[in-house]
Amino acid sequence: MKLAKMIETRLEERAQQHRDLVGRWMPYISVVESYLKEKEGKKLSEWDRSNIAQCLENALLDGAMRGRSKVFETSFQDNISFLGIQLPVIAALLPSLVLNEISIVQALDRRQGSVFYLDIKTGQKKGEVASGSTLIGSKTGHASGDGSRKYSMDEVVNENLGALGSATYTVTLDYKPVIPSTVNITTAWSIAGVDVITDNGLGVLTGTAGSTGTINYATGAVFIDGPGAETTTTAPLADYRFNYEKATALPGVAEVDVNLTNETLTARDFTLRSNYTLGSAIDLEKAHGLILEDEVVKYLGGEIKFEIDNQSRKLLNSVEVCLN
Repeated sequence: MKLAKMIETRLEERAQQHRDLVGRWMPYISVVESYLKEKEGKKLSEWDRSNIAQCLENALLDGAMRGRSKVFETSFQDNISFLGIQLPVIAALLPSLVLNEISIVQALDRRQGSVFYLDIKTGQKKGEVASGSTLIGSKTGHASGDGSRKYSMDEVVNENLGALGSATYTVTLDYKPVIPSTVNITTAWSIAGVDVITDNGLGVLTGTAGSTGTINYATGAVFIDGPGAETTTTAPLADYRFNYEKATALPGVAEVDVNLTNETLTARDFTLRSNYTLGSAIDLEKAHGLILEDEVVKYLGGEIKFEIDNQSRKLLNSVEVCLN
């Protein structure tokens, strides 16, 4: 209960910090919200406001560090001119990014951050699935192999028996006791070709290419005698079911390992600079009624938004590949 209370208190502190930050930048945020409501009929969510406020705060702090905390002492330094454009651009483009539509976006409060996620890995070998394989990955989704999709079931898929180059061989299946009438072993002989070997439920194995054999359901011991003096040309693969409730030895029931891992994220800059003269700004306003600085903000913001959206589309394509 103490832990729950501590988490609740910490989350409320963080929420209050975000609310305070949004309040400091509300003049910018209100203008953006009014524009979206008028032009697109949209309303900013609390998450949107928080992200905009955090990015504006980051831009201000970055400008302060570039100017060595003297950003308000002069108005002609490059970093001040750039900051004057940077803040409106951030406020203008963030709400309309396509990334907001396809994923959860959270603004960083520093140059680097970490994303923590869980990876579920197989704790032991089971059929074609090796120990330590990713079963469910936060970045890759669920493993797509048939064995992975049946890892928690009482089925074993494509267990490699590893017997090569012999006319007869004896192996032991990994999971037992084996359920009768469920064994299916596929191999190939040097002359007879592909051989599909099944059990009759009474411990007798028979192959489609003429091989014979036996299986001990309790111990998983398998003996196969190939047709004539032939040798195997491919490693036999076994599919079968087992009774996990009666397992008396390892591996028994399949296990998974839960790994908490993280990946470092580093913020990337999208920077553009515009050059114009005071005379051209006056001419544009007098002749066409346009404020040049507003137009610059619009075009720079549009270009940066295009580039960010392009990166987002690449991310979306990679996510689609993972999900497929």
